Order: sequence, then structure tokens, then C-alpha cells
Amino acid sequence: MNNSIPFIELNELTIDGLRDLKFILIGAHGNSSLLFQIQVESLQPLKWFIDNEPFIRNEELEYSNASDLGYAEFINQLFDTISDEEEYQFWEYRSRHGIHFAFEGYDVPRIYIGRFNNTHYISCDEADLKFNFEIDIESFFSEIHKKLNDF
Repeated sequence: MNNSIPFIELNELTIDGLRDLKFILIGAHGNSSLLFQIQVESLQPLKWFIDNEPFIRNEELEYSNASDLGYAEFINQLFDTISDEEEYQFWEYRSRHGIHFAFEGYDVPRIYIGRFNNTHYISCDEADLKFNFEIDIESFFSEIHKKLNDF
């Protein structure tokens, strides 16, 4: 499979009770990119991924007129055009796919993970960070489950 794999690296607890958490994207050719790094007090952010796993795996954004847009770019543009009645429903979608919701209170980019036009993506569309990669969702969730079981 030629998809990238999002990967979370957790270090052992430091003296002050924190863990370094690195969110890394491993490319199809073995190259890696650090998306963000923070210190966390608990593994609660990882539990967000498990709680939202069925949505991330199965909830589809499918729009044929968005084929030239990245997943996060499309979410941002769609959010700017929805009606007041649709706003809450769309906020719920974003809260299930926006990784920043897992890390509330931390300074992390607005990265989204989910299905878009029948493919899983990890994507960001911020002024200083833009990417849109197809991902291997099976490997990602396998790693998340393993991390939670190990700690």
C-alpha cells in the first residue's frame, strides 16, 4: 500500500509527570514529518481517537465538485458556506474528525482525519501548514490501540 501512516510516539513520563507526544506522518517511502509535538499529562487525547474511530473510519464526506480540493481545505470552505441550521451538525462532524478536538487546551494545528470521496486522508489547511495525504487507516488505528494497551 502506498499510503502514508500517521503515527503517535509517546515517551516515558518525565520527572514532572508529563509525556512527550509526537504526531508524526510516515510517508510511503519511509520519510517522516513531525506534524506537532506537545507534552501531555494523560493518555486522554488518544482515547478521543478510539471514541471517534467508527466515525473516522466510516463517516464520509463525498462531493464530486470538490475533487480538486484537499480534505481540510474542503471542510474549511464548506464551513464558510453552511446555513445556521446546518452549523451545529457540521460542528459535530468537525469535532469527530478534527484532531485538535482531541488536544483541547494544547497548541496544535487544525488537522482533520477521515474519509473524503471514498479515501482516508489526514489533512491540514492552515496558513503556515498545508498538506493532504492519503493514509493507511488500518495501521493507524492498530498503532493507537497498541499504545493504549502498552501504557
